[in-house]
Amino acid sequence: MIQTKGSIIEGLKVGDRAVYSRTFTEADVALFGSLSGDLNPYHFDADFTAQTKFGRPIVHGLLVGAMATHIGGQWAFLATSLQFDFLSGVYPGDTVTLEAVVESVDGRGRHTVRLRFVNQAGLEVARGAFDGYPPRQKERDALTRLPGPPAGGA
Repeated sequence: MIQTKGSIIEGLKVGDRAVYSRTFTEADVALFGSLSGDLNPYHFDADFTAQTKFGRPIVHGLLVGAMATHIGGQWAFLATSLQFDFLSGVYPGDTVTLEAVVESVDGRGRHTVRLRFVNQAGLEVARGAFDGYPPRQKERDALTRLPGPPAGGA
């Protein structure tokens, strides 16, 4: 579930935010590995990862980062760039909460959104940002005719 401050119908503004949490499963890792082709032993091989600093298989960083696309979708946001710093491993069974905050809007209407990913223990596991464009007024008007999110956020 996503919690938001601000509405895409009114237009996103500096300080608007969204929070989204999800728990990652081994099935998520298997599906992402299959879809992406990333079969790195860090994600699948318990014997290998037992010898690493992680101690056991970790969730793909880009799978964790993909949480940002959930918020972008709820905001009907068209991203033009996306950046991540991965700070700590995320494991199957971990619940990660993403907070996204609109940090700035330039003269062309391009928004910068800062991202902070925190696990259930309060440890920041990743951070990042995306830039791009929320719907223009004409597009926001069209969204008001839709029967549910993303028109009003969730």
